[in-house]
Amino acid sequence: MGFKDSQAFFDTVIVRLGGEIGIKSAWTRRVYEKRLIQNIKAVLKHHSIPYENIIRKQGRIYIKTIRAKKAALKLTKVFGISSLSPTGQTTSKLQDITTQSLKLAKRKLQKQNTFAVRCKRVGIHAYSSGEICQQIGQKILEAFQKLQVEVNLTNPDIIIGIEIRQNDAYIYTDTFAAPDGLPVGTQTKTVSLIKPDLNSPVACWLTMKRGCPSVPAYFSENQKEMAIKQVKNICKALFKWSIGRSTKLYLIPHKQNIIVLEQKCPIHLLSIIERRLIYHIAAHIAEKEKAEAIVTGETVGEKLHRTLRDFRLEDQAIQDYPIHRPLAGLDKAEIKRLAQRIGIQKALTAVPKRDQVTVPKEVALPTLKEVESAENKLNIQRMINTTIEQLETEIV
Repeated sequence: MGFKDSQAFFDTVIVRLGGEIGIKSAWTRRVYEKRLIQNIKAVLKHHSIPYENIIRKQGRIYIKTIRAKKAALKLTKVFGISSLSPTGQTTSKLQDITTQSLKLAKRKLQKQNTFAVRCKRVGIHAYSSGEICQQIGQKILEAFQKLQVEVNLTNPDIIIGIEIRQNDAYIYTDTFAAPDGLPVGTQTKTVSLIKPDLNSPVACWLTMKRGCPSVPAYFSENQKEMAIKQVKNICKALFKWSIGRSTKLYLIPHKQNIIVLEQKCPIHLLSIIERRLIYHIAAHIAEKEKAEAIVTGETVGEKLHRTLRDFRLEDQAIQDYPIHRPLAGLDKAEIKRLAQRIGIQKALTAVPKRDQVTVPKEVALPTLKEVESAENKLNIQRMINTTIEQLETEIV
């Protein structure tokens, strides 16, 4: 197979599957790979990228497309992929591999560049991977003497990658990292409690990375247009990692609940009872959406009066849905790095926050009996029902 011009060189995308998929049983791996292909097709369709065929082989998916580089870049936000390379396909004949490698080297090498040739091979061939690297490297040195290029196997400027699979060979120089994880849709849905902050969307993203489609829900505390707009922008950023899935956002009016709680709830129980109220409403959404869990962005020790004991009392509010806190073991620096990777920081600006209530140090630790007694006096069930009646959804 030859290429008439440089534009046509890249005709295939190598999709390298996430390492976790490869260690699954044959049946599970097949299910995951089929879901991954569905997700890949959704991304290609969303970005109007044409393709001729998608071929699934062990540990690899090959996409035949004339827009190979664009496709590879767009697919870097697909969970279940570890990396991608736009490539030029040829046969596994040594002469064809040499010809195509020289064509690619001509496109990439500049004066005094260093380079290395690296080969991966599956199948039976008349040559070894080492022989391929040695011969291609020598041919490049001879062909580009005027550029004064040199071999550097440790830290080269350019890597000529060669992947040989039975009768086919793929030549490339660029490898784009992807998030790994499991394909979205291989696990059941979660309801993610989103706020205009870094923590909650990062927590949502981490569960999506484990294959869970997300249903975001925002409890609007102040009805400020700026806060709602930022939450929508955060969700738009998150949905770029699950193209093809629903882009529904639940908007829950929460201002009146806060007013009632601050007026009638004992100070040392305020945050616990509010979170229990939120989880009751989130459980209703989970039931409606056929989700299996609730996700929140809380971390251990982030606030002085938000302890593991508080979490336990809050979680006991609902029995049918577990509450996951994916950030429990992360610090602020780690969360910030993930937020940068996800692309949510641009969606955030300063949002007015509610004044924090100071809990007296001498107050005894709350008990479940005390919390439930306070809820009964507040008629918490009526608050839950009223809020559920006012739920809104919006496509973002």
